[in-house]
Amino acid sequence: MGVKFNTVRIGNKRKNPNAEILVRQNYDELKSSIKHLIETEFNEEPIEIALVIPEKGFDTKMILENIKNGTLIKTLKKRFPNNQYKGAYCNIERNLFNKLF
Repeated sequence: MGVKFNTVRIGNKRKNPNAEILVRQNYDELKSSIKHLIETEFNEEPIEIALVIPEKGFDTKMILENIKNGTLIKTLKKRFPNNQYKGAYCNIERNLFNKLF
């Protein structure tokens, strides 16, 4: 079972290097937590999850609409309630080619 992450950054890198370090740490932590959850509790076919690094704030968000497993969606919503992307998808399309870090 594998987990593939597609990541989009909305906006540019932050000018404050400490803020950028915090964003990177939150990104890595969410990514490893999701990977651990899926590998331990949902051992099935490979799953793709899209992650969004927002322009403002420090918390990485995840897009759940592309996941087909309803139980996995409910579990992700329960475990990571503050990390769900609720923005407009046109923002994602405009920023597909932004540099991540």
